[in-house]
Amino acid sequence: MFDVIIKGGKIIDGTGGDAYVADLGIRGERIEAIGNLADAEAKMVIDGAGLTVTPGFIDAHSHGDGTILLYPNAESAVRQGITTFVGGQCGDSPAPRSDKYYMRHFWEYDAWYEIDHHTFYADFVQPKQKALEVLEPRYNVKFDFSTFDGYLSKLENMGISANFVPLLGHGTIRAHSMGPKDANRIPSADEMKQMKAYLKDAMESGAWGISTGLDYVPSAYAKTPEIVELVRELKPYDAYYNTHWRKTGLRMKVPGHHYAIDGIREACEIGLQTGVKTQLSHLSSGYSIAPMPDPELDAAAARATLRVFDAYREQGAQLAFDVIPNTSGGFQCIPYLVMYFVPWVRMSGGVEHFIENLQSFDYREEFHEYIMSGKWYMVSPVRNAEWDKIIYVTCAKDASLAGKSLREITRERGGSNSVDTVIDLLIEDPLIKVMQNRHIEGSVQEFLNHESAMGCIDSYVYDDVGPFGVGQAVPEILPHPNAYCGFIKYIKAFGQPRLEDTIRKITGVTAQWLGMEKRGTLKEGNFADVVMFDEKMLEPNENHIEPRQKPKGIRFVFVNGKLTVQDGEHTGARSGAVLRFNKKELFR
Repeated sequence: MFDVIIKGGKIIDGTGGDAYVADLGIRGERIEAIGNLADAEAKMVIDGAGLTVTPGFIDAHSHGDGTILLYPNAESAVRQGITTFVGGQCGDSPAPRSDKYYMRHFWEYDAWYEIDHHTFYADFVQPKQKALEVLEPRYNVKFDFSTFDGYLSKLENMGISANFVPLLGHGTIRAHSMGPKDANRIPSADEMKQMKAYLKDAMESGAWGISTGLDYVPSAYAKTPEIVELVRELKPYDAYYNTHWRKTGLRMKVPGHHYAIDGIREACEIGLQTGVKTQLSHLSSGYSIAPMPDPELDAAAARATLRVFDAYREQGAQLAFDVIPNTSGGFQCIPYLVMYFVPWVRMSGGVEHFIENLQSFDYREEFHEYIMSGKWYMVSPVRNAEWDKIIYVTCAKDASLAGKSLREITRERGGSNSVDTVIDLLIEDPLIKVMQNRHIEGSVQEFLNHESAMGCIDSYVYDDVGPFGVGQAVPEILPHPNAYCGFIKYIKAFGQPRLEDTIRKITGVTAQWLGMEKRGTLKEGNFADVVMFDEKMLEPNENHIEPRQKPKGIRFVFVNGKLTVQDGEHTGARSGAVLRFNKKELFR
């Protein structure tokens, strides 16, 4: 007897092969049979007629490891069909933990000011005790582990709803090895030895490799030789190097001059020199074009970037990359225009007082001068002269503003500087809402079309609320809609001509890159990570004003054979596995 039989579903198996109608039988954690099971019996029978049955989606670049302790049901992920996520990205992993220091992540953003009173930029490394005294009671979580194995064991003991592929964060071990101050230097021999010891311990505990975040402190301070030396340590394990490559430069104050294509070349060169499988994170164009290009020119820049990538592959580098399938990023959204200027809101004592201050001519001049200087990274005309083209109004008292960029509004009003427009808009409508569109659809599609591309969400996992904006009348940030509907947005807006190829990008392609022979495809004997959705009803339900919206059309999700989502709702099952790299039986 089967545990579950799915009757007559349209099966897309993740290999790219044509869809077909068949029954699928699950026994225990595995797919036992695919075919005609008319005479078979099961404890649960699901009518799959009119539904599409696919492998569970694999998020190739996630920060879910940061919040899975807070939200072990991972509702935002599994309810959009994600059954496996690759965490520990961008140089950031929850473990190991230092006895002295706490490496700041991002999920605790709302607590940063309480931990470290700052005006513009918080320190990335904080005294451990100082940080935990705030974080543990605020988020009802215990950081009662110190080693990489201790962290993974804690997840295994508590149970999680999605499978987790762990990476070690370079930034984490660099901070612990070199300390919080004076980290902008080459590590000493002893410090490098300590980082290698952390890496060895993580690999022996089940890490899949190491990641860097080369636009963030402290990974950003690492020179190429340091990274090469560490990545070479992975070769005997046949492991992975994932890199948030040097795209923007350090995201504080006025970044130094930097060509993004050089960051892509550095990442590919590290892969070539070390012979280690290298994955470039959330790939985008390596070339800046000003003024902002039309879709054709933008797509051409993407193709030029891919030619650099492909040239390294032709030399023998083992390379892949992931892509965020939208134009607005994946990590966070800032729904209120006023919160782009949170330092001044804090210094003023709140939104109301900030708006009052803006009405004083001398304060307005001083504020205008500071923004134009480029010292505030969030809104920097020096870093991006077209910053006002990528911020769009979503909701305002004046309904005619919705859908327009700040640049468009400035021109309509006869102005010449969008900082003045921002000030006027905030005085007129302090709670005017906005969103960003950082990319053009043409380049996103070009990257996704490449044979080495994999889909990613680049976000944490959450419940229906998440850690941001809780108890705040005007939240500074909220989760990005991507966290709740990113892969559904991909299927609907950025897919391939054939649905079979669209699904393969977020299942079979990623599984193949990761060497997961028993996951990512629907085959007899594979682990039963299965998604069932209604193609006619499938919608992302994307919302940049209130992003915490679940998608429509996801009917059932199985994780390792257990029903985890039923009719779009979480069942409470926690059948996900920590996929330790040294336990190949979990995926091969």
